[in-house]
Amino acid sequence: MLQRTTSFHEVSHPIYDGMVTYKGLREARVSEYVSRNAAKYLAAHGAALVGIDSPSIDDTTKSSRPVNTILLRRNIPFIEHMINLENVPKTGGKFFAVPPRIKKVGCFPVRAFIIANS
Repeated sequence: MLQRTTSFHEVSHPIYDGMVTYKGLREARVSEYVSRNAAKYLAAHGAALVGIDSPSIDDTTKSSRPVNTILLRRNIPFIEHMINLENVPKTGGKFFAVPPRIKKVGCFPVRAFIIANS
């Protein structure tokens, strides 16, 4: 009998003192932001969720937020400031983003993790 094992991968960082993230939080390793063209591509090709290891999905050097607009108009949620993505298997797992019960806010932290089959 083949035995299947699972592994837990934390992809959210700790939050201390309310919404203040811990000091020394590392910089983005994959990308600093998602481009407008990449957001259009993801939306056109059926993305159900977009995650990034950067503090913002948009280019923070500009005042506009086109990626927010493109994704949210198509009801595609996104998760920012993810960590440890390099340790997550490319296939064979389930992603969870567990939000607190908060009403009438624009954004909030989630506990994001992946349970992967190995």
